[in-house]
Amino acid sequence: MRLLYRMPAAVVSDATIGIPLVRFLFEELEMTPELIYLRSSQNYAREILEREVKDLGLSSKIVYNADVYKVREGLEEVRPEAVFGSNVERHAIEGLGIPLIFEIVSPMRQFRLVNREYFGYGGMLNLLELIQNDFNDRWRSKERRYKARW
Repeated sequence: MRLLYRMPAAVVSDATIGIPLVRFLFEELEMTPELIYLRSSQNYAREILEREVKDLGLSSKIVYNADVYKVREGLEEVRPEAVFGSNVERHAIEGLGIPLIFEIVSPMRQFRLVNREYFGYGGMLNLLELIQNDFNDRWRSKERRYKARW
């Protein structure tokens, strides 16, 4: 996806999704993961992530046991162009001027990955589908054109 080439990004997730996502973003989509926030992490997950970052030659800021406050603070400081996270991060970036949020981690606002692959070749295709849908979604109007009855 040429449109994401060298785009600075942030990853906010748990270790099982976040660690492989860093390599996928860097090698396959050619993005630059500048911030990596893991919501929870065990010592072995930390070792794996640090080995991945070193192997890829990245100088990403890594934060473990990240909560919403830490994430918002880091995003405000670095201001990446894209965030890979959840619906929580969608609300956390409001007012920061960050143009793209890709909801690929639970809780998701629109999609559910039930009985769909999340790893391997099939998982990569599902992930690309989510990224493309969210990229196109940013052009939709954010203002309501109707009034709710309640």
